[in-house]
Amino acid sequence: MGLRTHHWAGILSRRISRRVAFWIFASIVAIEAIILVPSARRQEQELLRQLEDKTSIKVTWLMATWSGMELNGADLAPPEADADKVLQNLRAITQDSEDLNLLGGAIYDNQGKILASFGDRLVLDWPIIQAGKRTDKNEAEHYYEFTWTGSTMGKYTVVLRHDITMLQAELVQYKLRIAGLVLIISVFVTGSTMLVMQILVISPVLKLREDLQAAGELVSHAPEKISNTSFHSFHHHRNDELGDVMDAFHAMLDRTASEIQQRILAEQKVRKEQEKSDELLLNILPSSVANELKENRHYVAQGFDQVSILFADLVGFTALSTYKSPEEIVTLLNDVFSSFDRLSEVYNLEKIKTIGDAYMIAGGLPMPQPGHADCIADMAMEMQIEIERINLMQDHPLQLRIGIHCGSVVAGVIGTRKFIYDLWGDAVNVASRMESQGLPGMIQVTSDFKDQLGDRYIFEQREQIEVKGKGLMQTYFLVSK
Repeated sequence: MGLRTHHWAGILSRRISRRVAFWIFASIVAIEAIILVPSARRQEQELLRQLEDKTSIKVTWLMATWSGMELNGADLAPPEADADKVLQNLRAITQDSEDLNLLGGAIYDNQGKILASFGDRLVLDWPIIQAGKRTDKNEAEHYYEFTWTGSTMGKYTVVLRHDITMLQAELVQYKLRIAGLVLIISVFVTGSTMLVMQILVISPVLKLREDLQAAGELVSHAPEKISNTSFHSFHHHRNDELGDVMDAFHAMLDRTASEIQQRILAEQKVRKEQEKSDELLLNILPSSVANELKENRHYVAQGFDQVSILFADLVGFTALSTYKSPEEIVTLLNDVFSSFDRLSEVYNLEKIKTIGDAYMIAGGLPMPQPGHADCIADMAMEMQIEIERINLMQDHPLQLRIGIHCGSVVAGVIGTRKFIYDLWGDAVNVASRMESQGLPGMIQVTSDFKDQLGDRYIFEQREQIEVKGKGLMQTYFLVSK
C-alpha cells in the first residue's frame, strides 16, 4: 500500500504531467458543461410537458364528465354558477398526486370574464392570454402556469398554477447526476492520461535527464570513460519523437566522445612535443633559466661572486681528421663529450658550451652550490680518467688539457634564435688562459682556485707564466686528491 501511494505521489509530482492532466480535466469539464446546459433545459421542458399532460388529462376528463358529454369535440357549456364546483373537483382529484400540487386556478369565458378562481393570483390574466402567451414559469417562487383552450374546452379557458418545487428538485438531481458522471469520467480519463504519460513520456524523459547529467559529469571529470559508459536511453528503442530525441542524444554523445578522444590524443601529442621541447631546452639552458624564460619570456643577466670555471681541450684531435672519416670524428667527439656530460650530472655542475673540441663547464651557478670548487676538481680528474679509457679503444691516443680558475662572473642568455647560456668576466678569461697555456694531460689551476681547495688536494707548483692582461701569474698542476 505504501509503495503504491508513493508511486502515485511520484506521478502527481511531475509538473508536465500535472499540466497536461489539468488541461485534459478542464477540457472535459468545459465540454460537458457546454453539453449540460442544453441537456438540462431539455430535461426541464420534458418535465414541464409531462406535468402539462398529466393535468390536461384530468382537466379534459373533468370537463367532459361534468358536462355529461363525450370527448368528441362538442362545446362544453357548464353554467357559470357551477364554475367553482369545477375547480373544486379539479383540486380534489389532484390532491392525491404528489407531482400535481395546484397553487391557484381560474376559468374564463370567451369574453374574458372570470367565472371562478382559487388560490394565488395568476400572472396569466385574460389580456396576456389574448396576447398569445400560454405559459409562465417563476423559479424563484416555484410555480408554473399554463392554459387550456380550444375545442375540448368549448367557449372556456382554464388557467392553473402548479407548485414545481419537486420538479425543480428532480431537475437538480438530474444535474447532480450528470455532474457526478462528468467528474467520474474526468477523473478516470485524467488519471489514465497521467499513468500513460508516466510510462510513455515522463519516466523516459527523467531517464534521459539522468543520462544528460551523467554525461555532463563525465565530460567535466572523466571524458575518457564516455565511450565505455552504458546509459539508460541506449536500451530503449522507440518509434516516436522521444525516440528521435534519444537517438539524437546517442549520436551527440558518440560525436562528443569521438571529439574528446581526438582532443585527448591531440593533447597527449602536444604534451609529448612540449616535453621534447622542454627536454631540448634543458639541454641548452639550466633548468632555472629555462623556467624563467618560459614564464616571463625573458631572462635578466645575473652576477655571481664566486664560481669555478673549467676549460678543457682535446690535444691532437685536429690531427685525427686527416686520417679518420667525418663520421668517425663526430662519433669519437660525441663519445668523449657524452662521458663529460655524465660526469657533470654526477657532480651537479653546469655545462656551458662546447666549441669544436673544447669543453666548458662551471660550478656554483645558476643556483648556489657549496663546495663547487671540490666538484670541479674531482670532475677534472675524472675527465682525465675517461680520456685514458677512450684511448684504450683507438689507435691514436688523445690528451686532455684542462685549465681551472674561480672568481666573479656575469651569466645570461644571448640571442633570441639559437640562444645560449654564457658567462662573462675576467675569471672566464683567466680560466681560458689556464687551459690554453697548460700542458697536455695536466690540470692547471690558479692560486685562487688552489686556495679554495686547501690541503684537501695535492698540487705541483709550476713556474710563473705570462698571462695576457694579467702579467706573470703563479699556477699549479692539480695532481690528486
